[in-house]
Amino acid sequence: MATAPAHAQAQLLDVQALDTRLGQIVYAKAHLPQQERLLQIAQESETLADLLTAAKTNASDISREQTRADGDVQAVRQRIEKDEKMLASGAVPAKDLEALQHELQSLARRQGELEDIELEIMERLDEATTAASRYQAQLEVLAQEQGELGSQVKAQLATLAEEVTAVQAERAQLVAQIPADLMSLYEKIGQDNPTAAALLQHGSCSGCRIALPATDLSHIREVGPDEIIRCDNCRCILVRTSHSGL
Repeated sequence: MATAPAHAQAQLLDVQALDTRLGQIVYAKAHLPQQERLLQIAQESETLADLLTAAKTNASDISREQTRADGDVQAVRQRIEKDEKMLASGAVPAKDLEALQHELQSLARRQGELEDIELEIMERLDEATTAASRYQAQLEVLAQEQGELGSQVKAQLATLAEEVTAVQAERAQLVAQIPADLMSLYEKIGQDNPTAAALLQHGSCSGCRIALPATDLSHIREVGPDEIIRCDNCRCILVRTSHSGL
């Protein structure tokens, strides 16, 4: 099309402003400040979950090791108790007394060694359990932060969705007042250029910020107000007003 009412062309600027806002909303939805942190939380949580699993597995292994060590210590203690009772009874033959006393000494040394091992295992178990508790606590903190950020994102998305509905409704009212063929041209340009209509302001296209050559401006001065003018650089529809510098 070559012409369209000047006032309809001017209305395209209002449509363009609404379309620009819709584009800004789409960008805002994809770049909410909380989303980057939520991604970090997901990554940190995954790492902590792996560490927690490893710590719990380690603690479980050490716990079984401790159970075996406790059994070994208990067996030695029972053997010592038995020998001490036998020694105290006076029923041990003289020829076996020295051997029994030697066995008690050996058992005492063995008990000390096993108790040292048992203590070392207990310390390792405490470290593993403490680590698991620490990872669990960190995960809970992250989960709480994730929940709070998720609520914020939900609220912001709801607000943006409400704005989209309002902007689209306002746009529909405007579009209904503009000739269909002019809107068709606008929409076609918009497929390749987010700015389909722009103000010719002080001799420059406000869409691409490029100054029009003097020859183009001279031509524009000569044509009627209903003539559709396109920017040679960005191809948008140039809308003329008293600020166009003509």
